[in-house]
Amino acid sequence: MLKNPLSIEVARRNAPADLVTHQVYEVASERKRTLLAILIKQREMTQVLVFLRMKRDCNRLARGLVRDGINATAIHS
Repeated sequence: MLKNPLSIEVARRNAPADLVTHQVYEVASERKRTLLAILIKQREMTQVLVFLRMKRDCNRLARGLVRDGINATAIHS
């Protein structure tokens, strides 16, 4: 139906960002927030995404990080 259509791609589809890194730490559940706060502070991380299963856990983590002196906001639907 189109005459001479063009396809323009800014980045490859499904290409991970060059600056994004993934790391896994095995830690007991009760120490996860403490470890996250330590990593954020020690590595001077300015943007971090943390995925959680439940809204309640997301809110709890954000409140805990704020108590630890880290600017955090819970984002969920």
